[in-house]
Amino acid sequence: MLKKYVLQKWWIPWLLFVISILFYVFLVSSTNNTILELLDYSLLFTTTLLLIAGVWQVFKGKWYLGLLQLVTLFIGGFLFIIVSTFMSSLGSEMETFATI
Repeated sequence: MLKKYVLQKWWIPWLLFVISILFYVFLVSSTNNTILELLDYSLLFTTTLLLIAGVWQVFKGKWYLGLLQLVTLFIGGFLFIIVSTFMSSLGSEMETFATI
């Protein structure tokens, strides 16, 4: 089942990763910890899935599909870092030690 739906159909891991990155970008500023944990696990799962599928495509000789998946992974990771850095710099102050 893994080989049929993930490794041979190259667009499924790609689409899952793109959807996961878009959800992360739009919901990273949420204050609900459950949503943030689900986003983290979803992003980790789809990143791993896309990496495995991209390497599989390169080894099977379909290097253009593998490179498409790996470049998408690189761009998505870059977007993840940029958005995380930007949102953490704009976030509220976490230290409330001296507040009354």
